[in-house]
Amino acid sequence: MGARHLVDMDIHAPGISYSPNLRKHPDEKLNELGVGDLLAEFYSSRDLEKGTFNFYPPSKLLRDRKSDDPKGIWGSNGRFLVLPAGKTNQFQIQKFSESRTHKVPPKEGRANESLEEWALRFYAQKFIEDLAAFKPEGADRGVDYVLIDCCPGYLDLVDLTMGYMADRIVLVSGLNHQNIAGLDETLKSLRDENIRLGLYSSKAMIIFSPVPSHFHDQPETREALQRGVDVVKSYCLPLDDDSREGVPRKELFPPMFTLPYTLHLAISDKPLQRDRVLGELPPYWERIYEIVDELDSQSTSDEIRRNLNAACNSEEKH
Repeated sequence: MGARHLVDMDIHAPGISYSPNLRKHPDEKLNELGVGDLLAEFYSSRDLEKGTFNFYPPSKLLRDRKSDDPKGIWGSNGRFLVLPAGKTNQFQIQKFSESRTHKVPPKEGRANESLEEWALRFYAQKFIEDLAAFKPEGADRGVDYVLIDCCPGYLDLVDLTMGYMADRIVLVSGLNHQNIAGLDETLKSLRDENIRLGLYSSKAMIIFSPVPSHFHDQPETREALQRGVDVVKSYCLPLDDDSREGVPRKELFPPMFTLPYTLHLAISDKPLQRDRVLGELPPYWERIYEIVDELDSQSTSDEIRRNLNAACNSEEKH
């Protein structure tokens, strides 16, 4: 199984579950079920004293999403499988904590973890193992990547996904005060135990979006973007006592990207067209390529680029 990436979003606004290109589940009884129902089963059956809980395999609820290609297929014989949000969004939790002081646990767990933390970590392990072993019918390979939407305000879900499931954490933030403050709080909760010293640049990624396409000509946008960048850099920790001219050596900050505002994506369920103008792709798609390059190996990124170029050339011929 390939690396697992985590995209910071909101399970209570499950847009992909309502995609018009999402195919129905072959079993009609499972068509409305998803992540919320799996978690409800976990919490309602959990017995902390006995160390047991019910586990329903998430792979049994996966549904295909059709490509926007007229033929409905993806490049490189790929598949886009979706685990919907489901119909249950109220989980049976018994423990609450103050979000401002909450610390996301490390993937391997804390040395003094509670029974609740142990159960959640073990559940995450079973979840990942199930998807790693899953192979779609007729496919020549299993699941390569798992992208997880995470609600940053629901602390158990944050611990489950950011803490116990994610190999790479991608934080998406707007540029207004509310979003930058939220980015600050999220990084604070991650830096203590989850993203440890020396791993900041390799485990985290920051995407500022939406950003005006021509923000270089807008002083207000540049200032807002700089505030966001300053917040990210403020969590770079000193590496050791070695310093030059009295300045401590610090960690590298994580890669940061901007995604331009695109009116089409604000009002439509269909992806942005990839038509070239004077041989160039739209700025939004160029930024997506940069993000893919960072998240994935160069060879896989080159394959994606070749497939997209071939598709664009085919569209131009027609």
